[in-house]
Order: sequence, then C-alpha cells, then structure tokens
Amino acid sequence: MDRERELFHQARKSESPPLLLILDRRDDPVTPLLCQWTYQAMVHELFGITNNRVAMASVPGVKSRDLQEIVLAVHQDEFFATNWHTNFGDLCMRVKELVDGYQAKHKSHENIQTIADMQRFVEHYPEYRRMAGNVSKHVTVVSEISRIIEEESLMEVSAVEQQLACAENHSDAVKKVFEVLMHPRVTLDHKVRVVALFALHYESQGRIDLESMIDRLKLLGVDPPRLRVINDLLEYAGASKRGADLFSSKNIFVSFTKTFHRELLGASNIYTEHKPLLDNILEQISKNRLKETLYPYLDSHSRDRPQDVIIFFVGGTTFEEALCVDQFNKNNPNMRVVLGGTTIHNCKSFLGALKSGLGVFDVPH
Repeated sequence: MDRERELFHQARKSESPPLLLILDRRDDPVTPLLCQWTYQAMVHELFGITNNRVAMASVPGVKSRDLQEIVLAVHQDEFFATNWHTNFGDLCMRVKELVDGYQAKHKSHENIQTIADMQRFVEHYPEYRRMAGNVSKHVTVVSEISRIIEEESLMEVSAVEQQLACAENHSDAVKKVFEVLMHPRVTLDHKVRVVALFALHYESQGRIDLESMIDRLKLLGVDPPRLRVINDLLEYAGASKRGADLFSSKNIFVSFTKTFHRELLGASNIYTEHKPLLDNILEQISKNRLKETLYPYLDSHSRDRPQDVIIFFVGGTTFEEALCVDQFNKNNPNMRVVLGGTTIHNCKSFLGALKSGLGVFDVPH
C-alpha cells in the first residue's frame, strides 16, 4: 500500500496510513445464512445477481423478452440507486408511488392497492411498459419477491432465524425450530438453514436436540448431501474454529445486556435485528480499539485511527455486510471504508461452497 500511495490521493499528509483488514468468513458464518429484507440483498438471495444481471426467464408470469434478464446497476438505474438498501415494506410503497404517479398523469382510475394490482396494471397497459420500462422491471421483481415471501412463509422463517442469531434461549429455540420443520409451506432448503443456525448457536449444549432435528429432516426427505452440510458447517466454522465470540455466550454479562436492551427498547424490525460481526469490528476501528490479539498486524503500524479502511473477506462477503459498510460511511464522514471479498454470497452459494469443499475455505486459522 505504501508503494501505491497515489491510489489514496484524497489523503492528506497529516492523515494516518490506510488500513487493510483481511477477515475470514468462518468468523461469521451466520450472516450468509439469514433471509434478507433489503432490495439488493433480497434479489441476490432469491434470484442471484451476477455482474449486475438477474435472470428472470423462469419466473412465472414473465412474458416480455425484455424482462427475462434484467440489469440492476446503481449507475444506470435511478430507482435502484435510490432504493437498493430500502427495506421491502418501504420498497413496495415507493413502487406504488411510481405507479400512482403514472395513473395520475394519464388519468387512469384503476384501483391499485396491492402488489398484485400493480403487476396486473403493468400487464394491461403496454404503453406503460414502453414509457416506463425501468419501473415495469421493478414492479415485476417486487411482485415475484412478494409471491415467494407468501408461498414459502419467509416472514415466519426469518423471525426464527433472527431469534437464533440474536437471542439466548435454548428451550424456546428448540420449539421454534421444530415449528419451522413442521410448517407445510417452508421449503426443505429453508428448513436445513434454520437447523444449521441452531447447530452454530447451540453447538455445545444442543447436540441431542440437533440429532432430533436432523432425524426430522431425514423423514421430510432431505437427501444425505444436504444433511451433511450441517456438519460441514460446524467443521468449517464451529466455535473452536472462530476467532471472535460470535454469540457472546462466553460472557454472561454481555448476553444479559443485549437481551435487556432488546426487551427494553424493542427491535425496530424483528426481521433485521441481526448485525453482522463486521458492524462490531468497524465500531472498534472507529474508536481505535481493534484487538491485536484477534486481528494481528503484519508489521509495524501507526497507532492513530485510520481514515481509509479496506475490508477484504477471504471466503466471500455478503450484501448485508455491504449495507453495514454503507451505513457506517454515512455515519462516519471522516472515515472511508471499502468492502471486498473473494465472492458475494447468498445462502445457496455459501452452503454450496461448503458442500462442494471449495478450496476458498481452506484458509489457515
């Protein structure tokens, strides 16, 4: 970085040297396993984003060739640039506002109240697609997301995932997991990831319960390769492999404090209560308190708080962590954080990499 100092031309001579922090995905295996509720992250989770492109050809109801593959890029799409980190509830309202604006302009009197109404409106007015193809694209995506949420009961699944990630209540967690396993609309893939989250959180005290959950998955028809991924996950990122105390279970006071604040203040959104480990790391960096025992330096370093920070995840990063960095940069205008990784995971790619034993995970710890 010293040799390429000119790349950081914004830095003044009085500023501290930039910090490159290399993180291991295994230290936070929870974040890639969770349902997402912001626009960009949801699209990647449900459809996959590759080079800003999303394949929609297999989506029911997509008839237009223009919508069989769509582009979601902040530099080309004003609506996406404004709403890529917007939660799904607000996103639906903003898409409706666009449709309402078109109706008002063209004196249409159709009653539009739901996402399904918006989808029908776009289909019945071809000129709307021609004049506002970009909005038509987002109506199609949001409509399909809404359909999947309903058909696969993702809100119920997500509430349990968030409890497994954020709360400390073993007996209640067992009850909630089995409720998911018995739910007729929840897919097998979602059931496997919920059990995987339980295995991570209650690794030391829930072995008997985990065996019962795996037996239930077998009865439901989950094939052996998908079942093995749960043990693969523990071997890759179990408690003994992680550097950080992900669930704060080793510190009773910290666990009690987090639970107290959750119950006293309430979560602003029970579906987005979880914060990636990266959130805590960035807070430590901003206070110049990053623990060298957990994140040792390669050589001598400045003791000043860095103003330019590059975070790189070996094993892949996520869009939830990208959102975390975006919020941090907005709240800390005197610092600049850039996020990178060997890939951008959704749950499918993360568990798929574990199942296939990709060498990207073979990182000394």
